[in-house]
Amino acid sequence: MNKSVALLLIVIAGLCAAFSQILLKTSAMLQYKSKINEIINGRVLTSYFIFFITTMINMYAMRYIDYKYVPIIGTISYVFVVLLSSFILKEKISRYKILGMLLIISGMIIFNLS
Repeated sequence: MNKSVALLLIVIAGLCAAFSQILLKTSAMLQYKSKINEIINGRVLTSYFIFFITTMINMYAMRYIDYKYVPIIGTISYVFVVLLSSFILKEKISRYKILGMLLIISGMIIFNLS
């Protein structure tokens, strides 16, 4: 596997992790009959399964790239969370969120240029 494919895998894992976080939030917004149903339900279990898969993808991809790139590329998941929150949960994207996303993306670009 080449470096570009490994980086792409980390970005895809970030997208999956962001989706998993949205799934957890939708689960938290629901009412449950008991505390155990709140903790053990399909959305929560699916979300944790997705987290597990993204961890495996990241571990596999890290074998092919320098570790210094992983935390930087992994921050793209913050951008994905904001975008998915907007599309799925209909949350508003404030100017501060846009500024934050721009800072994250420009930080990624600056880091990778050096």
